[in-house]
Amino acid sequence: MPESTPNGAPGSQTLARGLAALQLVAASRTGLTVQQVADDIGVHRTIAYRLLSTLAQFRMVAKGEDGRYRSAAGLAVLGASFDNNVRQLSVPTLRKLADEMAYERVDGKNRVKLVKRSESTE
Repeated sequence: MPESTPNGAPGSQTLARGLAALQLVAASRTGLTVQQVADDIGVHRTIAYRLLSTLAQFRMVAKGEDGRYRSAAGLAVLGASFDNNVRQLSVPTLRKLADEMAYERVDGKNRVKLVKRSESTE
């Protein structure tokens, strides 16, 4: 029988727990202890420790001197990748929309400005 995630959907329970722990830590302004993570995701402290240790190995979280886990640099890399993907995925749709609405693109270094064709300077 396949493992199920905390919401009952098929998948990896361990991965689901790790992602839940990561979301909790990322949402916390002051960081979380192992026990707090364990309580919040409903697992034994040992399991929470293993999950956080793995996340720390991948630099998704870091353990502070106060014993609390906080977001780490690996999350910034994921965020930047998401930002680039959103841009790449949205450009064709925005171009089509501009064409349909009688607007044109004025390409800049990092921006696309849409102006009414009657206002453009060609």
